[in-house]
Amino acid sequence: MSASQPSRFAPSPSQSLSRRGFVFEQLLDSDEAAELLRIHPKTLQRMARNRQIHGVQVGKLWRFRASDLEVWLRTKKAG
Repeated sequence: MSASQPSRFAPSPSQSLSRRGFVFEQLLDSDEAAELLRIHPKTLQRMARNRQIHGVQVGKLWRFRASDLEVWLRTKKAG
C-alpha cells in the first residue's frame, strides 16, 4: 500500500485518542473513593446526588475520578 492511499482500516478509537494525548482516567467505585476521603460510601453517594462532589451514576452505581476528589479536597482546605 502506498503512502498516498488511505488505509482500508480506520484506527481504533483508543489509537486515535492516544495520538491526541488523551488518557482515560480510571474510575473509582464508591467504596474506593470513600476510603480515599475517609468517609462512608453512603455519605459520598449522598454528596454526589446533592452535587457537592462530582460523580457519575451508572445505573445504581456511582463512579468517581481521583482527580475530582483531589479538587474537592483542595477547595475544602482553602475554604
